[in-house]
Amino acid sequence: RPPAGRRLWNANCKWFLPLITAAVLVVVWQELVDFAVLNRSYVASPTETARELWTLLGTGAFWTDLGVSGKELVIGLGLAVVIGIGGGIVTGWYTYLRMAFQPIINGYAAMPHIALIPVIILLLGIGIWSKVAMVVLTSLPTFWSAA
Repeated sequence: RPPAGRRLWNANCKWFLPLITAAVLVVVWQELVDFAVLNRSYVASPTETARELWTLLGTGAFWTDLGVSGKELVIGLGLAVVIGIGGGIVTGWYTYLRMAFQPIINGYAAMPHIALIPVIILLLGIGIWSKVAMVVLTSLPTFWSAA
């Protein structure tokens, strides 16, 4: 029977090891900034980042912006689920539709979706619907092929 320390480690290493790794990376990051290996003009230290995050969390604007982003995400994912699963079921049912659309869906899924941002902004502007469209277009192939 292993000693108590070994049993404790074996029981908890799945969450403890990533925690230690993250802590070591944060300490190394802090030291690299403190010893000017990383330029403070380009890379903030973890303590500066945490301080700014705390300040940002205290403002009402952060929570308002988070709510808007959440709304865009929920609308976009909802539309992608409905369109993707519906399209996947229909193309799964009808062989000729699947043969017609599968190359297009596969090609679109392989395309870097970030390339669509300028086109979407030109078509929809910079409001909520351009962000919803990006969520839909990015997640649609996943739901379509999963159905």
